[in-house]
Parts: sequence; structure tokens; C-alpha cells
Amino acid sequence: GTTTTTRDDDVDVGAFAVDVDGCATHAWRGTWTRGASACAMRAWTLARTGCGDEDDAETRGRGRGGKRGRRGRENALAWVMREDVGETCGFGRLVAAARGNRVGKLIEGRRAAFLGDSGARNAYGGFVAATSDAWSDVSLTTKDGEKHRDWAHDLVGGAKATFTWAPYASDVVDALDAYGERDAPDLIVISTALWHVLHDESVSRYKTTMAALGARVRAIEAAHPKVVIVWIDAALVIRDKLVAEDKRVKFTDTNLARYAKIRDDQKSTRIVLPAGPAVRVRAREITALCGAECSVDGVHYRPVVYDAVAQIILNIARSRWR
Repeated sequence: GTTTTTRDDDVDVGAFAVDVDGCATHAWRGTWTRGASACAMRAWTLARTGCGDEDDAETRGRGRGGKRGRRGRENALAWVMREDVGETCGFGRLVAAARGNRVGKLIEGRRAAFLGDSGARNAYGGFVAATSDAWSDVSLTTKDGEKHRDWAHDLVGGAKATFTWAPYASDVVDALDAYGERDAPDLIVISTALWHVLHDESVSRYKTTMAALGARVRAIEAAHPKVVIVWIDAALVIRDKLVAEDKRVKFTDTNLARYAKIRDDQKSTRIVLPAGPAVRVRAREITALCGAECSVDGVHYRPVVYDAVAQIILNIARSRWR
């Protein structure tokens, strides 16, 4: 087996004792392990595929589980959290169907709202799978194959989760406005950028709507100090796998960086920490570590990647709800 690691030796976990955001902001740190070693039992393995697990992201709803010997594990893949971060923060894999289930207590009676594009939708799928009873339908499929739609699921512990298709930042603002500041969910997960790059092409308009979104999430946090707000970065785009010409033209590193700069703006946008309330899940770094072979079409990735993102989100919530 092989391992791909993050360049994160500068992380001082000792400082987490005084940095209230330390655990949340570093929850994404980890490695991808491949081959038979990916199937080894590790305390910090958050998501894996190819090991015959019943909750394997890539066999869910298609003849789940099944024993698998040492042969056939050469394509196994696992996301393993950085050990010192996991140990310091008390992180780990959170799955409702697991023995000694801690998920029900964590999310009991809470509401989670995922808002945005396919990045948010796919993370929602992983989140629902981790927080639902084993017999629940978590496939996110419809007879007509429609993907650009909303979803709602009942989770363990009486919790509820929703996904709202909101590919533009203005759509996310509208969706949050519909809740109102006093009725905001306990967990809000947002992902929006790529539709702006592909269909809108106005960086200035994105900046304006992102500033409005920043104002909205700051107002929600002010009214609900315990709310957890997460921002999922856009995944790494693998241009060699893009088929559509408009995507190949527009999804350049330079163009994508212009939009990412607006997300990170600490003066006008103020969405992500430290000026804003949102904790970033650094999906670009996570997918870059997985490599081009993990990408399905240049934009979207294998289900195990989104299971890992969902586990990171759950651990971020865990760090805040103690």
C-alpha cells in the first residue's frame, strides 16, 4: 500500500488548548492510504472503500458489503486523519450503524442544512449515510435522474437534514433568508463557486453576492452562538478529464484562484475564519492528495472522498458542540 500525506508539519497541536478554532480548522488534515494497508484497522481512518465494509460509499445501495479477502484489495482507498490532531481533539469516525454509536447523541434533535452546488450535495450524501439507520435509503437517486433538486432526511436521534440546490451565492442567501435568523439550523454547510465560474463569469458580481452571504452568516452566528457553519472549498479540477469545451476554457487555475480569493477575503466578504464564522473544509487539498485517478469527470470525485468530507464536517461539529 502507499500513502499520500499533507505538508502540515507546521501544525502545533499544543496550541489548540488556547485556540478555540484549532481543532475545527485542522480537522481536514490527513492522508490517503492505498492498497491492502488501507483496509488495516486504524483509529483515525474516517472513510474507506474496497475493504468489504457494509457502509462502503462505493457499494451503498448496490449489494452492500460482502467479505473480501486479501486479493482484490489492491484498489482499496482510505482517508486517515492526522493522528496528533485526532488524538488532541478527540476526533474519530462517526457512523450511526457502528457499535457504541456516538452519532445519535451528537446530533440528537439537531437540524443540519446543506446549501449549494454538487460539492454540498455529495457531502450531504455522505453525511446522511453516516447519520442514518442502517436500513435507511441514502442513495440520493430518483427515477428521472434529476440531480438539481432538494432533499430531506430523518436521521438518528430525531435529527433532520436537508439539502437545498443553491448553486449561486445569491441562492444560498435566499435559502438562509427563508429560515430567518431565529430559526436557523444547528449546522449549516455551504459550497458555491463553480457555477459562477462556468455560467456567470462576473467576478465582481460574485464578490457582491459573497459579501451579502458573509453578512447573512455573521448575523446568524450573532443570533445563534452555538451554530456551526462550514464552507466546503471547490475540489481540484482535473482539466485533462473535462469533456465539455466551456469547462476546459473556464476552469483554469488562474480563473478559479480569482474566485477563491473572494472566498478568503477577510475585509469585505468575511465568510470564513478568522473574520467570518465559517470553518473551511479544504476539499481542494484533499482531492489533490487523492490524485487524478480519484476524479470521475474532472470536477466530481469518487464517493469515498465525499464520505471523508462528511466525516470531517461531523468532527468539526463535534469540536463545537462539546
